[in-house]
Amino acid sequence: MLSVKQNFVGCFILFFLFIPFLNTLIRNLDEKKHIYLLILCSITYILFGTIHKVDMNYVSWFMVLYVISSYLKLYPKRWMNNVKFCGVMFLLSVVISSISILACVYISKSAFYFVADSNALLAVLTGIFAFLFFKNIKLKYNGLINAVASTTFGVLLIHANSDTMRQWLWKDMLDNVGHYGMPFYIIGCVLGVFVVCSLIDLLVKNTIETAFLNHWYKNSERIYAWKNCKENKIFGNDNT
Repeated sequence: MLSVKQNFVGCFILFFLFIPFLNTLIRNLDEKKHIYLLILCSITYILFGTIHKVDMNYVSWFMVLYVISSYLKLYPKRWMNNVKFCGVMFLLSVVISSISILACVYISKSAFYFVADSNALLAVLTGIFAFLFFKNIKLKYNGLINAVASTTFGVLLIHANSDTMRQWLWKDMLDNVGHYGMPFYIIGCVLGVFVVCSLIDLLVKNTIETAFLNHWYKNSERIYAWKNCKENKIFGNDNT
């Protein structure tokens, strides 16, 4: 939390505190002004971010993403609901991103120059079209998918929320660098870490977290009952 600039969890918590104010701003914008705001944000963060002229702060970048996503929700266009179009654009953006990596390697630049961070143009386009594509796919309720999805934040906190954990897990224990060129080993490590961390998170949710929430709920009921009783006596509404 001390390094808010690059700490995902710390930035995300701070961003959440801004949401009520962002909602007030967005509700007072018409579509034209919303587009102007998108253009300003895109130039500042996406254009300058793509050419590496902005030292990005994730708190404000999350706000930019909120402005983008709110526009997609408030002013839906026909192409946004077209599964085939969004799927093709998603695939195309992935292909172009891959080509950009190979091209940068060939000309001796940073391999991930155009996708180096989440505010790079190709990364933004891939994210937007991926979101629209999966949003438009009609899937029935699946308890397993929801259960696994509920663990993803816990997986992040367990395996990648500190440099110490990353050093021990990926470099010391799994030695990913030493197994460079062994794609099946790398894929297996990623899947294995995800499964183990998901199981840990589910275990915590169904034991410690459940016990804590039950305890908090019971205490909050007592506090609420005590507060009502006190107010009734003060205002003369005690019928006992």
